[in-house]
Amino acid sequence: MAAPTPVTYHRNVGHSGFLSWTAVWENGDNLSTAVVIDLSSLEYTNSLTIKQIDWTCTAGIEFTLLFDASSNEHIMSSALGVTNKQGTIEPSKFGLDGIVKTLAGSTGDLLITTTSAASADEIWLAIHYRVD
Repeated sequence: MAAPTPVTYHRNVGHSGFLSWTAVWENGDNLSTAVVIDLSSLEYTNSLTIKQIDWTCTAGIEFTLLFDASSNEHIMSSALGVTNKQGTIEPSKFGLDGIVKTLAGSTGDLLITTTSAASADEIWLAIHYRVD
């Protein structure tokens, strides 16, 4: 068996984009640096700016979001073992335009890794972003 194949809904118009990403596990295989947003597949490929991330996951799994770089850049990690885990990351609440990664020195892709996966675990991400 292998880690799940995520189901995605992805739309971008000009510089703005939205991605819904869902994965449901049938076993304990973790994702190891799987691509969530592939910057090179988009019309504008110089930088990826994460405007907002809404997320939900089950208590038995932990995920980490990273920007692909020579040394992957940490964005966030969920907390392992907390029931009814969900949250929103809104950089604008801190006076920031977003979480930015330029193509320089990396692909600029958004990646996900998981730990402690088990059958029936689920992760859902809704990501609002901008590309330049």
